[in-house]
Amino acid sequence: MTLAFFLRFVSHFISGYVIFKNLDTWDIFGTSISNSPVLYSICYNGFYLLPELVITLIVVAVLMKFPVIKEKIMVPEK
Repeated sequence: MTLAFFLRFVSHFISGYVIFKNLDTWDIFGTSISNSPVLYSICYNGFYLLPELVITLIVVAVLMKFPVIKEKIMVPEK
């Protein structure tokens, strides 16, 4: 599950970098504003993916306490 979140973060980071790279410098009221697309993409994606990962892990841990759910999820060993 954490691998899926990591791969999701990587794909969102790459797409965010590509998008925000085009917005690297802005010219507002004669002042040039530069930002870092790498930092912005990491922060933007991390601020919603990290809490989502924590909430998902907590919900899975709570659900695994119920034997009926645990039996349906766990594959019996041969």
